[in-house]
Amino acid sequence: MNPLVSRKVKRRLMIAVGFLFAPLFFSAVLIAVNAVNPFGLMFLTSFTIKNGTNEEIFVTPIGARDGAGVRCTLPYSVFKRFEVFGIKKGNFRIPAGSSKELTYDWDDVQFSEILVRRNNEPWRVKATGLHPTFSQYRIPQKSCFVISDLEHLPYASEIHLAALPGNSLWTLTIYFLSFLGLASPFLIFNGLRITP
Repeated sequence: MNPLVSRKVKRRLMIAVGFLFAPLFFSAVLIAVNAVNPFGLMFLTSFTIKNGTNEEIFVTPIGARDGAGVRCTLPYSVFKRFEVFGIKKGNFRIPAGSSKELTYDWDDVQFSEILVRRNNEPWRVKATGLHPTFSQYRIPQKSCFVISDLEHLPYASEIHLAALPGNSLWTLTIYFLSFLGLASPFLIFNGLRITP
């Protein structure tokens, strides 16, 4: 192949692919801007769940987003000082005598309950002290919740179980595509550097 034609094809291909990846690049920029957005950061708060039993437990904190009381998982952040939403939404494992600290954005969900269970057993409910639909949205008065006796906790109802997280591939896919988008400026810049 003629080297001149080869350079032209490579140049056009790199620029074309770079522009195709541009929307994904802007998605990555939005994620980065959101991570340091002061308005979002002011609503981040953390709480701890302690396993006061002598066996391993699994927990899923849930809350309500509207006056209808429909439950959902909390919008967790991976970091305390940056708002980067986590991939895992629930079913957090806490070994006996250990604790789990979680950070979430509290201004659009009323953190009302913690679903808790032993391995291969039904979910039970521990209340946080906040009503799911009244006086939204607030931070619970307590920042530490101790699970000490599962037998005295009521079983989860259908409205609670509906909040259990499904497949977390959607969030993972968004992060993966946004990561691919970082190649966009690199491809366009290097494509333009190729002399036709």
